[in-house]
Amino acid sequence: MKRILDLATNYGFDKNIWHNYLVFLLITNENSFSITCEKVGASDGTVNHFAKNDFKIFKNLFDYDFSHIEQDLDIDCFTTISNYKAIVKKERMYNKNVSEKVQYISSCIENAKDEEEVFCIITGFYKDFGVGMFGLNKAFRVGHTNGKLEFYPISNMDDVMLDDLVGYKFQKEELVENTEAFVEGRTVNNVS
Repeated sequence: MKRILDLATNYGFDKNIWHNYLVFLLITNENSFSITCEKVGASDGTVNHFAKNDFKIFKNLFDYDFSHIEQDLDIDCFTTISNYKAIVKKERMYNKNVSEKVQYISSCIENAKDEEEVFCIITGFYKDFGVGMFGLNKAFRVGHTNGKLEFYPISNMDDVMLDDLVGYKFQKEELVENTEAFVEGRTVNNVS
């Protein structure tokens, strides 16, 4: 439960965070199947048989009735996370892009009738966005950890205005002049 609640807090998940957790696992797991579907979608092959078996298990986990476990253990945590109401927080505190993608796919799988539909939903996601960290995030920063190059997702994607850029007066003026020239149909330079 702690892992699910932490993930929900970090990504701003709401409603059925059990479903959000399962979807997050599906779309972030880089494996031989997901990587072959990345940017191209599903292809014909025997691996689809195994993937559909896995999606059948995931769909069963989606639809699993935890009530007997809750009754036997005298707990209500599964009911609570299935009807979760997140504390409203500013978008800057979580990655809204990831949250929206996960919750959308979660609702699609909730309405899927079987593993065939789940297969189409997930392979469609892999085709449209990719898989893993790069499939979920729009921007990254580069860092070094123990001499290794690492990519870290940027969760705050607020619009950056020219006034936000401090110390680039000449470059900003040049950009504005170049853009105005482009709009007016005059000669322009590439902006880098």
